Amino acid sequence: MTRSAGRTRRRSRAPGGAGRNLHAEAVATSLQSTYGGWVIIWSAWRQAFTAFSAISTDPMIIDETSVSRLLHRIGEVELAARTPGRSVAGVVDDANVRRATEVMRDRIVCGDWPPGRKILSGEELAPILQVDRRAVHRALSHLERIGYLRTVPDRGTYVRPPSDWP
Repeated sequence: MTRSAGRTRRRSRAPGGAGRNLHAEAVATSLQSTYGGWVIIWSAWRQAFTAFSAISTDPMIIDETSVSRLLHRIGEVELAARTPGRSVAGVVDDANVRRATEVMRDRIVCGDWPPGRKILSGEELAPILQVDRRAVHRALSHLERIGYLRTVPDRGTYVRPPSDWP
């Protein structure tokens, strides 16, 4: 960020950004062909990989900026799929978290929660969504990671504009 005349503006990205995106897209394509049952994409806007899996009956989504962390998380998911009762931290695999995420995303997308609106706290949303606070917090975290929400420290969580949505 640079400041000029009391205003803050973003610096333009380095010219190498386009090359990095092309490389990341090629890596995502290569990984997808290597890991059957996974759809892996590169989001240039978020600068992150997203992996979708149909390994289990419930869809799983992993967001990671690093290839090594993504591969580690894919390995964890595949191990959890083979080991009944095992869960993976940070993956939307809990039915309550998934339901809370879908309800909140639907409210954002259909305009019930317009851009700029402050979202209720997890404690306030839990009884409305009929899930526990942990599920609401995980859902809020996931929606923030994929671009629907932004959190401002000591102020709250707000809906981002549609141009920021995936």
